[in-house]
Amino acid sequence: IMATNGPDGAAPQVALLAVFQPGVATGGGFELDRIHKPVTARDLGTTLQAMLGISTASTGLGPASGIRVPGARVRVLLAEDNVVNQRVACAMLEKLNCEVTVAADGREAVRLATRHLYDLVFMDVQMPEMDGLEATRAIRQMAGPVSAMPVIGLSAHAGQEIRLSCLSAGMNDYIAKPIRRGDIEAALQSLKEPGSSVSGPAVESAVAPDSVVDWEMAMNTVGGDRKLLQEIISIFITDSAAGLRAMDTAIQVGDANALRRLAHSMRGSLNYLGAREAVIPAAELEQLALSADLDQARNTQKRLADAVQRLTLELGRINSR
Repeated sequence: IMATNGPDGAAPQVALLAVFQPGVATGGGFELDRIHKPVTARDLGTTLQAMLGISTASTGLGPASGIRVPGARVRVLLAEDNVVNQRVACAMLEKLNCEVTVAADGREAVRLATRHLYDLVFMDVQMPEMDGLEATRAIRQMAGPVSAMPVIGLSAHAGQEIRLSCLSAGMNDYIAKPIRRGDIEAALQSLKEPGSSVSGPAVESAVAPDSVVDWEMAMNTVGGDRKLLQEIISIFITDSAAGLRAMDTAIQVGDANALRRLAHSMRGSLNYLGAREAVIPAAELEQLALSADLDQARNTQKRLADAVQRLTLELGRINSR
């Protein structure tokens, strides 16, 4: 689809309809925009409006308009950098009749929000490139109805302090990880009942602290979907070794920020698996990296590696059944 931009012979603008991840690139005098197939009237309309410089505020399109087609799928933007977290959240959302687009960091989430209108955004607070708080502030400063998209923060940290941080950044509410189906259902319900809270108390398990895996917690986290749990286990077994090596490298070169991100990401995956034994050193390592205590971090990383090794042996045995 081609449109000229003004009478002065400016380069034409092109919208490229493709199944690729939405994004923007420039080259050859053209501006390329990508739209998910199947193409919807809303996507096509907002893309053309952006190309022609027409404000979306005058059209009533998007989540702020309150207009929804009965039975239509809820369009969700999930901003999350952890692969395990992505897979769990996507599976739950898809079962609840949601169409999910994934952004791997805050910068990508902002870019997608400038091109597409979503009914709901789940925004991880801690991400590389741009964190969820900064990304939410950027969305709130946009023109038109996109600035009013409901944004739910996701954080491995629970408590009033993180909730206030999310709200002050412009988020509507927050959910403590690991997310459960009930949390997502409450978030979707909040679209129908604005002002309702979606955050609930963190669920504590009765499992002994020295247990390798809390299988009851793991199954509850994935909504009883054993196939999904097996998929998550496979992802974790594949990714955990690389994550531990990256942590070791970060300690060697003195990169505390990289170490903190890696420890935070692994802690999130471990929480989904109910791996209490390994969660403890992962959380400690994240705090040590935050304070740049890399000498103590070496010992803690070794404890984490030992705990993950025991965990992967247990997970591998269960997954092979």
